[in-house]
Amino acid sequence: MQIPAKFCRFPNILPKPLFSTYTGFISAEIALFSPHKTDRFILVKRGKLCWCKMEDLFQADNHEASAIIQNEKAIQPEHDALGPLLRENELKEIADTLRPLLSHNQSEYLFIHGPAGSGKQTSMRYVLGQLSKETSKVIPVYVNCWEYPTKMGVYSRIIETLQIPIPRRGLATDEVFARIREHLDRDGLSILLVLDKVNSLILRGEEDIFYTIARANENGRTRFGVVSISIDSQVLERLSDQVRTLLHFTTLEFKEYSLEQLVEILKDRASKALSSGSCPTPVLEACAKIGKANNGNARLALDILWKAARKAQNRGHKRITPEDVEEVSSKTDYARTLAEDCFTDFNMKGMALSGDEKLALRIIAKKGEVASSDFYNEFMAVKTISKRQIRNYLGLLDAKGLITVRSASKGGLLKGKIIQLLCRR
Repeated sequence: MQIPAKFCRFPNILPKPLFSTYTGFISAEIALFSPHKTDRFILVKRGKLCWCKMEDLFQADNHEASAIIQNEKAIQPEHDALGPLLRENELKEIADTLRPLLSHNQSEYLFIHGPAGSGKQTSMRYVLGQLSKETSKVIPVYVNCWEYPTKMGVYSRIIETLQIPIPRRGLATDEVFARIREHLDRDGLSILLVLDKVNSLILRGEEDIFYTIARANENGRTRFGVVSISIDSQVLERLSDQVRTLLHFTTLEFKEYSLEQLVEILKDRASKALSSGSCPTPVLEACAKIGKANNGNARLALDILWKAARKAQNRGHKRITPEDVEEVSSKTDYARTLAEDCFTDFNMKGMALSGDEKLALRIIAKKGEVASSDFYNEFMAVKTISKRQIRNYLGLLDAKGLITVRSASKGGLLKGKIIQLLCRR
């Protein structure tokens, strides 16, 4: 039975003879309507009407599940098991820097920087996996400093990895670090500490963790290897001269991928994830161009390809088209920032900004300053995240000297906050 396509989108205009009362929810291709007090529902799919049982809801598309996507994990951006592609030189340099830890000697302190989606995290996770296969005496601890932006937060991740018991009353920071050192010295272990998004740690004034670790390496048997990762190539300049002199970071830059490299990466992932012939070259090139327009972001290019594959499969198609890519990219948060970047000058100075930081600056830049309530409303209209996460972004922009946040008062009463842009376009 065929019904007008408009019935797939607007349940309130379904013909009343179908049933007197109903509930439903809508997606781009499928509409579901169910009369009350029944275990069946009406499935309107691409203009076709059929009855289904409730338990068949998630089985409705099973006959299409293998049409395009054969191994979904292999095409998802966060999938690290396949390792990085086209980063052989960077992998060798990381390994050479960390090799002294294998013989319980001190390694260089390494700082890795590069734009988002350039393979920093994937490469480092691959190295950690190889290191774990090589030895059990070097314990890798990977810390996302956005989630753990304090010295105690970093220590807690080490404690968790080493499974060191901590009394319920808790311990002071120095006591926690002493417990870590005792554990390492007793068992003859070394730690390889990877501080991803280290700018979150530094910009919150928690730089003394570097000093503490460096002194521990100098004064005892404990060996800490430290790898710091950031998109901001200049973030180490915010460390004190004392810390920078003590650590002497070795730097490694991950340059952005070229368009040709992005196509090669997408082709490799597609061969592992998608059915043969389902992803033609124009699709790979369309996804790669989006990634290239965002500083060579391979993660973004993979995300677009994955979503386009799902879109085509859900429609019952056997091949992905450039139109699928265009549609999903227009609905992706990153895609909204691919227009000409009015804050390119910050990146030229080495002050790399995330997409969300740029979005925040654009909102503030419209008038130069904005009330916090208006700012939150406009930000959340573009991207659905919590106010706490937005405040974290504001804190980073404040620490970078790009904005200032002050209390607004009128008649002696506090009236929220005012966010002001300090760096004009």
